[in-house]
Amino acid sequence: MYYSDRVSGQRWPGELFREGPGTNQPLDPLEWTLPGTKLEVMTAHMIGNQSVLLRCAILQLLDVVTTLLFLSHGVAEANPLVKWSISLTHGNLAGLLAVKLLACVLAVMAVQFGRPVVVAKMNRFFTLLVVWNLIALALSFRVH
Repeated sequence: MYYSDRVSGQRWPGELFREGPGTNQPLDPLEWTLPGTKLEVMTAHMIGNQSVLLRCAILQLLDVVTTLLFLSHGVAEANPLVKWSISLTHGNLAGLLAVKLLACVLAVMAVQFGRPVVVAKMNRFFTLLVVWNLIALALSFRVH
């Protein structure tokens, strides 16, 4: 596929056309994302970034829920930043949400600056953290 003039066949930034003899028909917009085309790669890249950010937001929410469960059972917060935020806001939820909102803003900034790999690594860490929290909670409920 290439950009082409309908009459002369010259390449120029115009409509997308099919290649080959007798196929001088414009492409339907749904066909623009054919595998291997530049547009398909750009679309996959944008969807990948959105997916990384969505996973980040979900993991942050799961961390809030598991942390609130820990705090409600009398377990002290181990993260010094979260502990400081909770002490400033005089409430578990507000302090946690402030830190998690900061994490999500930093994730969006990382993706905007072309560093989605940083967010993907952060997601791996938070996945392990949430799994650890769930295992610890399950064990604590089993003991009681």
